[in-house]
Amino acid sequence: MPHNKDNEWLRTVATGVHLLKAVGVDEIGFSKLEVLKVITACEYSGKAILGGDIWRQDTDGKIISDGSNWYINRFKSESAGEYVRRSCAISRAYVEQLPDADEGRYLYTVTLQ
Repeated sequence: MPHNKDNEWLRTVATGVHLLKAVGVDEIGFSKLEVLKVITACEYSGKAILGGDIWRQDTDGKIISDGSNWYINRFKSESAGEYVRRSCAISRAYVEQLPDADEGRYLYTVTLQ
C-alpha cells in the first residue's frame, strides 16, 4: 500500500489512531474533539476536505465502519480558496451536529484534496 503523505501532516495537527492494522485503510481516525482541530488546521493551511467517514470502536476494541460519511464536491465556479472554506465549514457542521455521547468510541477520518 502506498505511503499516505496526508497522514504525516495530519499527525502534526492532532492525535489519532492509524486504522491500517485495525481495518485495512491507510487513514488516521480522530475523536470528535481532535477532528475539529484537524478541520481548523485544514482551513488555516488551505487544504480542502473532500469528505470523511465515521468509525465506531465496540466494547471489545474492534473498529468497524459506522456507515456514515460526508463528501463535498467542488463547484466549477468556485475558486480554490472558496472550496477550502466551504469544505471546512461543511465538515465542521457535519461533525458538530453529531451527538457527543460515547466520546472516544467514535473515530472520524478525513480525506484531503
